[in-house]
Amino acid sequence: MRPWRWVAAFAALAGSGCVSAWSLYEHSLYEALRVPGGESYAAHAELLGRIVDESRSAGRKPPPGIYAEYGLYLARTGRAQRAKECFEAEKEAYPESAVFVAVLERVVAGGRAFSGEGGREAPPEVP
Repeated sequence: MRPWRWVAAFAALAGSGCVSAWSLYEHSLYEALRVPGGESYAAHAELLGRIVDESRSAGRKPPPGIYAEYGLYLARTGRAQRAKECFEAEKEAYPESAVFVAVLERVVAGGRAFSGEGGREAPPEVP
């Protein structure tokens, strides 16, 4: 299929409401990183929540790392308790992610959830 046909097919799907939240992930993450801060973080957290909801309603687990990323963005927007719940859900769904989630929990607990102000800090050392 020629490239313009892919664009036309995607536009038709987007216009018909058949676009999943997952298909919007890349653009949402780009915007959250391009313009860090409250509004872009909140929008990305909302999209991650939609991805989780769509996965659950289809009887599937969200893709690996989505719960953890959702938790990080919830922490960035001041919802620490919900962030902890997402970190626990990530560890339950994907036990192999426990070390990664432990690093995120330390980042969030230390108040270093990458606020977008100034330079990025190095992640803490893994025990």
